[in-house]
Amino acid sequence: MKGAAHFLERFDATFSPADIVSESDDGLERARSEGYAAGFAAGRAAANADKDVEEPIFIAAAEALYAATASAPDEIAEQAANALRIIAESLLPTLAKAGFAAEAAQVFSRMLRDAAGGSLELRASPEQAELLAQEMKLRAPDCAITVTEDASLKGASARASWNTGGVDFDLESAVNECLSALERASETIRSESKR
Repeated sequence: MKGAAHFLERFDATFSPADIVSESDDGLERARSEGYAAGFAAGRAAANADKDVEEPIFIAAAEALYAATASAPDEIAEQAANALRIIAESLLPTLAKAGFAAEAAQVFSRMLRDAAGGSLELRASPEQAELLAQEMKLRAPDCAITVTEDASLKGASARASWNTGGVDFDLESAVNECLSALERASETIRSESKR
């Protein structure tokens, strides 16, 4: 069987790309340039509009950051002084009481050289008297040393006397003076940072 061959003919006219564009090449280039310029101008206008909105926000943020960092050294100094004061208040009295007997014995054993006849009478707070007696026996075993409790003395304090003189050894007062000086310095820092 032979099939019929059917051909469709095109009745519409065929166009070439050159026929579609009726403008000359110069006109096409001009249209491109105008379109680019219009798009560029619209983009710039949009960017400037965003800038006008964002710029005050950035300026305010920068000013706030500057204000916060400008006071930072004062705040750090105040916090450091407070931390040092807290550490000193909790640590110094404990260290003074713990190391008092050894320190006092060292000072008093040097004073034995000044004592004629080598006798020394020591009075210490009730909590330090026994420790001081033990330390003095270790440092000056051949000397006549008497250590007695004195209820009028508190904490890390002792009193030494010999036939030609005497001395008070008050580590507790020294610690309290250090803490007071530290508190005054801390207060000065706080008042200067508020200016």
